[in-house]
Order: sequence, then C-alpha cells, then structure tokens
Amino acid sequence: MSAPAIGIVGRKRERAIVGRLIAAVVPLALAPRDARAVLLMLTSFETFDALAGEDRAIAAVAPVVQRLAEAALRHGDGPVAP
Repeated sequence: MSAPAIGIVGRKRERAIVGRLIAAVVPLALAPRDARAVLLMLTSFETFDALAGEDRAIAAVAPVVQRLAEAALRHGDGPVAP
C-alpha cells in the first residue's frame, strides 16, 4: 500500500474514532463538525509535543488533553443542533 493510501486509511480510522467519542458526549456544546475538528486538533502530535515540552512525558500530558477535550465539547449554554 502506498504512503498516500496509508494516510487516507489512517484519517478515515481517526475520523471514525472521533465520531464515536463525540457520540458519547451528549449534549454537545459544538456542532458535530466543529467537535471533530477540535478533537483532531487536541489529539494531534503537535498538541502533545507542545504541552510536553522538553521535560514531560506523554503520559503526564494525556490527562490535560482529556480535560481540555471534555471542556471544549461540553462548554456552552446548551446543546447545539447538528
């Protein structure tokens, strides 16, 4: 399988996982499309790398990312229509 094909499969799998995570949070404070974008951004390598810096392990940063994701998905005045 070529590198571009692997990338496409990886992104589809990633989107499916994110979709299941979004479905578990009800009600959402964001539209589903925005929630997917937020989760993909928060769980990116760049986010973990920036939070970990030079001296923190990924395991130490993961709970921070989890709290950020939950706050982002649940924050707001109420559910948003899809």
